[in-house]
Amino acid sequence: MGETLNVAKLVVRKGRNSGAEYRLNADRLTMGRRSASPIPVLDPKSSREHAVVTRKGDLFFLQDLSRNGTLVNGQPASRNAEHPTPLHFGDKIQIGDTEMELIDESKEPIGIEIPGYKILEKIGHGGMGTVYKARQLSMDRVVALKVLSEKYSANREFVDRFIREARAAGRLNHPNVIHVHDVSKVNQLHFFSMEFVDGFSLKELLRIQGKLEPGKILDIALQTAKALEFAHENGIVHRDIKPDNIMITKDGVVKLADLGIAKSFDEETANDATHQQRRVLGTPHYMAPEQALGKEIDHRVDIYALGATMYHTLTGHTPFTGSTAHEVIRAHIQESLPPIQEFSPQVPDALCFIVERMMAKMPEKRYPNMTRLIEDLERCQKGVVAGIERIEEGHSTILPALKDGEHKLQRPKTEEIGTGVHAPVQKMLTYALLVALFIALVAVVMLMLKTPGGPDADPDATKKEAGGVVESTDPEKKPAATSDEARQKVDEARRLLEADPASEEAEKILSDLSVRFPTLDEPKKLLAEVRASRTEAARRKAESTLKAATDFEQEHQGDEARYAEIIQRFRNAEVAAAGMADLAQRAKERGDYWTNRVQEARLERARAAWSKVAAAIEQACGQRDFDAARQALRGFADVPGQEALKAEVDAKAASIKKQADGFFERAKEEAQRREKDPAHPVPLALRVWTDYLASVKDSENRGQAEAARKALETRADNACAEEDKRIADLAAQYDFDGAAGALRILRERFSGTKWAEERSARLDELGILRDLHKRVVAAIAQRVRTGNLPIPLPFKVQVPRFDVQDWGIGAACDNDQTLRLDAIVKGAAPGAQKRFADLPAGDVYRLYTLFVPPVTAEDHKAYAVFCKERGLENLAQEHTLKSAQ
Repeated sequence: MGETLNVAKLVVRKGRNSGAEYRLNADRLTMGRRSASPIPVLDPKSSREHAVVTRKGDLFFLQDLSRNGTLVNGQPASRNAEHPTPLHFGDKIQIGDTEMELIDESKEPIGIEIPGYKILEKIGHGGMGTVYKARQLSMDRVVALKVLSEKYSANREFVDRFIREARAAGRLNHPNVIHVHDVSKVNQLHFFSMEFVDGFSLKELLRIQGKLEPGKILDIALQTAKALEFAHENGIVHRDIKPDNIMITKDGVVKLADLGIAKSFDEETANDATHQQRRVLGTPHYMAPEQALGKEIDHRVDIYALGATMYHTLTGHTPFTGSTAHEVIRAHIQESLPPIQEFSPQVPDALCFIVERMMAKMPEKRYPNMTRLIEDLERCQKGVVAGIERIEEGHSTILPALKDGEHKLQRPKTEEIGTGVHAPVQKMLTYALLVALFIALVAVVMLMLKTPGGPDADPDATKKEAGGVVESTDPEKKPAATSDEARQKVDEARRLLEADPASEEAEKILSDLSVRFPTLDEPKKLLAEVRASRTEAARRKAESTLKAATDFEQEHQGDEARYAEIIQRFRNAEVAAAGMADLAQRAKERGDYWTNRVQEARLERARAAWSKVAAAIEQACGQRDFDAARQALRGFADVPGQEALKAEVDAKAASIKKQADGFFERAKEEAQRREKDPAHPVPLALRVWTDYLASVKDSENRGQAEAARKALETRADNACAEEDKRIADLAAQYDFDGAAGALRILRERFSGTKWAEERSARLDELGILRDLHKRVVAAIAQRVRTGNLPIPLPFKVQVPRFDVQDWGIGAACDNDQTLRLDAIVKGAAPGAQKRFADLPAGDVYRLYTLFVPPVTAEDHKAYAVFCKERGLENLAQEHTLKSAQ
């Protein structure tokens, strides 16, 4: 039984193009030796249009169109268009020495794994390798992976060419060029990843539409030319422009593909030996003459190939045809091209002139570069054709076209179109007519000279002299030998009929005799009998086949696993009943019934599966797990029959996106609102994004949410760092109350966050430093009240404007931050003030211990904090050890 359109393909197993694959992506595809055949068969025994594969629903059929015949699983295929041979997966189609197999792509194992990528499906296969659709996990994007065939991986030349292809394409960053992301090697497999084009190729478009409108062609050609202009400016010649390599997205954007034989100008001239052994690379149907001859080439081969591609799209066929690649190449070199307007009269003259110049056989007569070509294409597109000149006579590859009923090519006589210099068409026709008459006259004279007796001789004599046998319808003139021959043939036919009343060989003999000897009745009578026998035998066989199918149907009608075989049997019966309308109709009806039943059963199962999937999606969305919902939806894509539910599936996908985007947008709006809070802007906004990321599983929006949270965290880090510096400055000035107050405000601003927690310990340290400092200040005040003044300091003090260094405390501290000093030697200097912050840390430590000696473990703990704060690391360690004793 056939399968759906998007999974069936024909793979050439044997023959000249072994390994080639052709997807059955249309309702009707011809195969044969014709160059434009969707399924080319490069076999000497193949006709130009040898067979046709058609699709009806989920089933495929093959009709033979040839003289040499087509075999399906060793049996001749049907020639009847109404009853073609049904095809099933695994069937072998043979044309001459070429053998193809019908393959179900959906059941083909991909058989390849590449780290960092999830292979989704195989989308193409070429001479060098295979192209897969894949998801790049690190970037969560769909890409195309081109993997070099294993048989070429050990060949250094092919590997180098493969890598050159990737690097050449990777250098071209242009909207009309498929972008290459990476080239790498894994487990002896060379591959590169590139942009995935969600669309179709120009070849596929031609296969569907035959040929395109000039306006559409101009748009495609312009975009392609701009891509090539960019490539040429970067020193790259494509070398293989053809419809296959021109991709078109669903939005109509052209993407130039397959730089597989692209070569840079630098590489072209790098090695003289390479020049001497230059290989001809490209596709024959679009190849420039100098490229076909293996000569040195430049960017103008791309101009020629693009012109050949435009010709194909305008006329519906390639510029030159032939049964072999050699014939096509020779035509490009030697033959003139039929005029475009002969096949498509609606194509404007200016566009014909452009294609003519692009396809000039001599490179110097073509457009000098893509920039000039683009200018003419844009003029033609706008209808301003001034300056679009026809190539000079003798250089054009296209002969003038004559319209029906005209003796002269009509061209608009306007200054906008430069027509060049041409010989008058009427004069050319006159020369051609004279030559034809001369040849005919010579042939007649030669025939008369060779005929015995001249023109009045017996015409039969000539035939006898040439070895022919005259089989006159006049009984009086018929030779006796001819009657004997007829009798012998009739007897031979009778012997064959005795052995087999429906003998095919006997039918051929009698049919030949009936034509050669129309006056003989016996061959005609026997022929009618044998045909009647053959018809009867065919009917018996058809009835037997239909009965066998009916019996099989009755036996297995409850076994769904056998439904495909039931359909196959009725289709075989339909083919066997070709020409027997009653039997064929009965077989067709039963085959159609079971086909519809299979489709209905498949649809029913798909609906049941969809019901479960939809419920799972709803549950996942209710739990805000939109990733699980999407996964469930992707899993449904593998369910047979799901394509009938496409509208529902698309609607559900849109619903998932809408719900997921809704949660994200609401979180975004709430975060923006919280950022306006005057007291706690960052923590509140952060909490919104933290809650969103914890409760919503949505990989499509997660990146934006994480970026928003990261931006807020950066703001918080910067704000805290700035405030921490200000607090540290206050503490350095021994303004521990101010520092602690500022820190409490900062902690409150970031309440409930890591920034608040990180500053709790610092607030405790500031409290210890403040208490120690106040104890020292209080002790100084007590000594001032009760002791002798000044109280000598255990260190020297530098006071500006005084040479005195021995000072003592003469009064209580002013606002806890300033010492009031008097000189030890009375009268040496007036009183002075000195801030704690202006004293070296070591001197302040001696002052502290002078007035508040460390006694208890808590004292040592406080001094450990003070020493650490002031950078007295050794003292800090000493006090830390004592605080633990």
